[in-house]
Amino acid sequence: MKYIYYEFDGSEYYFELNEQHYAIRQVTKNFDGTTLVSSRVNSLAENPVTVDEETDTFLSEKQFNEIWDEHSKYFKEEWESIKKKYPIGTAVSAEVKYFYPQGIISDIGGVLGITVDEVYTPEEIMLYPGDVLDGFVSGYDEESMWLKFESSK
Repeated sequence: MKYIYYEFDGSEYYFELNEQHYAIRQVTKNFDGTTLVSSRVNSLAENPVTVDEETDTFLSEKQFNEIWDEHSKYFKEEWESIKKKYPIGTAVSAEVKYFYPQGIISDIGGVLGITVDEVYTPEEIMLYPGDVLDGFVSGYDEESMWLKFESSK
């Protein structure tokens, strides 16, 4: 993983990047004072992030996690309530919202979830935003605060 800080147009961007330079987690501090945390809203970079080893500002994993924790802490109580509302095994319908390198991000009753099925790959089935999948909560992504969703197949 790489951890990078960018400043652009008065906003600050903090990225956790995988080996292909896709954002896995992201904190965006906007010029207007608002902050977006990728676990709560669609705010991950859509394409691989260009990395310049000579000019980019790199962070340590510890530095990134401190920034992540600082801005995601406001959602921890809500996250605990969500887990109580959706215990593992709960049957749910998930509306496809968007596609990330980590998987398909869906809306499960107003909560973001990630589809963990291997069957839902672009090569095997055509899915589009707005499609609805039936399945169950199979676990929790504690770091990103996403419900893990598995289809009923």
